[in-house]
Amino acid sequence: MNEVTSTRIGFIGLGSMGANMARCLQKAGHILIVHDLNKSASAELVSHGASWADSPAACASQCDVLITSLPKPDNVRQVMQGENGALLALKEGATWVDMTTNDAELIKSLAKLGAERSINVVDAPVTGAVDGARTAALTIFVGGDAPVMDSVQPILEAMGSVIRCGALGTGNA
Repeated sequence: MNEVTSTRIGFIGLGSMGANMARCLQKAGHILIVHDLNKSASAELVSHGASWADSPAACASQCDVLITSLPKPDNVRQVMQGENGALLALKEGATWVDMTTNDAELIKSLAKLGAERSINVVDAPVTGAVDGARTAALTIFVGGDAPVMDSVQPILEAMGSVIRCGALGTGNA
């Protein structure tokens, strides 16, 4: 098994975009742990081998890379910092990839908190709508430190084309 497929990926946010993005990761052979407010949104992924996590923290504690795909910045703050939030549950050295169309300043502030625990952060919003998510044809705008982007690029390429934008926050900018 190669390094990419042995990476345990947590995926939070299984709406129209997120569920399709997670399916692409699953088809590429990645090990998935999933969470959503609506547990039934995970049914197809779980039936194909994904593991269900009861909270963002439970999802984050089991993965090497955590991906969030949420409706808006307030949801990101809640998932990462709220009750049973993912940020404090991530293991030292883990990477968080936020694929939400988000506020660059929020990502930077959460990344600062994560850095205190050696958590790497990449912002990676997408364009391509649901069809792009379904067919792994998204365009993914990535911001972060180059070594961190290098480490997650194969994962992101399972969902579409990667455009590196520069430092953390520039994916959203």
